[in-house]
Amino acid sequence: MEQLTKPVEIDGQRGSALKLADPRVMALLNALCLFSVWGRGFSNRDMRSSVALLLGHDRETYTRGKMTYDLRRLKLHGFIVRGAHSFRWTVTDEGIRMSLFISKLYARLLRPGLSPCNNTELVGLDRKRAALIRQIDHTIEGLIQEAKMAA
Repeated sequence: MEQLTKPVEIDGQRGSALKLADPRVMALLNALCLFSVWGRGFSNRDMRSSVALLLGHDRETYTRGKMTYDLRRLKLHGFIVRGAHSFRWTVTDEGIRMSLFISKLYARLLRPGLSPCNNTELVGLDRKRAALIRQIDHTIEGLIQEAKMAA
């Protein structure tokens, strides 16, 4: 996870971090899960259509340039490789594992688990659940403060 969320530099090429829970990154990782089962790899066009659909955009809004930028970031982070003398990409074994793990982590744990933590949503919860969520928030803040002091 640390490698994913930090910028990388490989052979003088810089790749920006892939931010967990960013809608564009999550769409990319979900699309990689789809393309991991394709034996023939995927093209910029294939991936662009899927990512645009997952983002709720049309293909013209998510441009070729954006897709090229995202493919480069995925390549530098080791999620995909390009075939020799080809414009087709394949998902690496590590890329499949990380994409599936992060997609499941976000969809099953982070998104549903953190949504009640928004104070505006605590109003509709019963007192016991709201108190538990506030206690969790307080504990997390304490851990953050301890980590800052230790550093």
